[in-house]
Amino acid sequence: AHPWQPANDGFMDGYINLQSQFQPYTWAVAYAWTYVYASEEQKVQIRLGTDETCKLWLNDDLIWQHYLKEDAKLDRDLVTVVLRPGYNKLLLKITNTDFDWGFYLRITGENGDGLPGISFHSPADVHQNLSAN
Repeated sequence: AHPWQPANDGFMDGYINLQSQFQPYTWAVAYAWTYVYASEEQKVQIRLGTDETCKLWLNDDLIWQHYLKEDAKLDRDLVTVVLRPGYNKLLLKITNTDFDWGFYLRITGENGDGLPGISFHSPADVHQNLSAN
């Protein structure tokens, strides 16, 4: 078991390479957890591509599952959801049997465009902000 740690996109290409961050990486599972802050309620697309199988939860509701063993591709899967105003918990579970392991994930408008009023926050920052209020 590994403690929670920040994800590293070393090449700044949007791909989170789990294989380079965790050993052993065969027959393994990892979770990525973040909060998405929305200034208002809005319909968005979560665009992801994972190597290998995955499940995705938004505010503790399962919103996507992918059981195919294939390489991660940018925007392979599109999931349309509604973000509520404030912090929205996003949790991704990714498994791996062998070889490459990682994911792409971004949130856009329905046409793939950027969204004003959306920001990402670590769980530690959110919990600190909420306990201070």
